[in-house]
Amino acid sequence: MKKITLLLFMALTFMLNVANAQDITVFNFDGITPVFTGASTFESVANPVPDAVNASANVGMYTHKAVWSDVAIDLTASPIDSRIYTSFQCKVYSPVAKRLLIGCRNADGKMLTEYNRDQAVTAGWNTITQNIDGKSPITRIYIGFNFFNEPVAGDVIYLDDLKFIKANVPILYTENFENLIAWDALPTVIPTTLKGKWMGGIDLQTAGDASITLDQWWGDHSRVLKLTSADAAVTIPNINVAGFDNLKLSIDCRNDGAVIAPNIEASVDGGAFSLLTTAVNTDGDWKTQLIDLPTASTISLRINPDVSNTVFFDNLDITGTVHDVSTSLSCENKDVFIVYPNPATNYILAKNAQKVTILDLNGRIVKEALNSEKVDISSLSKGAYIVKVVIANSTKIGKLIKE
Repeated sequence: MKKITLLLFMALTFMLNVANAQDITVFNFDGITPVFTGASTFESVANPVPDAVNASANVGMYTHKAVWSDVAIDLTASPIDSRIYTSFQCKVYSPVAKRLLIGCRNADGKMLTEYNRDQAVTAGWNTITQNIDGKSPITRIYIGFNFFNEPVAGDVIYLDDLKFIKANVPILYTENFENLIAWDALPTVIPTTLKGKWMGGIDLQTAGDASITLDQWWGDHSRVLKLTSADAAVTIPNINVAGFDNLKLSIDCRNDGAVIAPNIEASVDGGAFSLLTTAVNTDGDWKTQLIDLPTASTISLRINPDVSNTVFFDNLDITGTVHDVSTSLSCENKDVFIVYPNPATNYILAKNAQKVTILDLNGRIVKEALNSEKVDISSLSKGAYIVKVVIANSTKIGKLIKE
């Protein structure tokens, strides 16, 4: 009985840690120092100017060694989910005025964000902050200083406490139709010509690959999606929202004076499209609408033209809250599911299970099986997972190590 109680406590603690994940520190040189690779050097030294911003004993000293050189941190084994962690902070002490780069890329090499700014000479430490626009997992962080120039004596900057910040409301997907084509380029494009370049990481689609218009505006709406009555609908397929509840679609909408409601449809997990409830725009100016979305693993959106009016769309975001699977536990179902074999490589056994759900450490569903005694896990990456099992209408949880 004591063993089961201890296992239950450990499992509950594990689940709560997933649902209430805190900020992620990548390096601080006082206990967290990852491997850095590259032509330049980044090494632990004593803090040269301890102050109120950064009193740490040890910090990182970056030394520029060659033109175009940087250092990189490989996060392939434990990517950072940029849907949940939507910005990063870093402490900087700059004894010289030169340019600092800190950027993030995904497994395909796509840049998700980059802090790229000249640093003024500082007497002490400052904190910099950078938002992360891309929404795919971060697998590589790169750092450069005076990157575009030959190194000279004193090409040194000090960095500490690189931390990825958890959003209060995770942004699961975003598309603002910018950074796709030159600001002065013609706005009419064929979607497939921008394959792999969309901000949200998902290629927009139209029937027959019909052209779309990314109209050039100014201010907060520099590139927008423009749909006339003759244009094709634009589809954003299979947005990953697994493991999240309370899904909301935020989107900026505008029409040319007509009193109409935007025509936006959603498909849940590959099903038929159905119309979402949107509000009527009465004055023709830009309005931000917050629209409820159903809970799903994937959602596809279809933005339709109006039958007789020109409409505009911009700044599309999907937000949600992490699904806390621990809330499914109650006093009546406190049993722990003992995962076997564990660690496992190809399969786990779940005798008499009505449903098996496997989640990653960010709470995302990565595998589901119904009425299956032997669950294939061969496609999962190595690492730790949560296993949630329904047996005799009772929910049980366990922890799995995939080798």
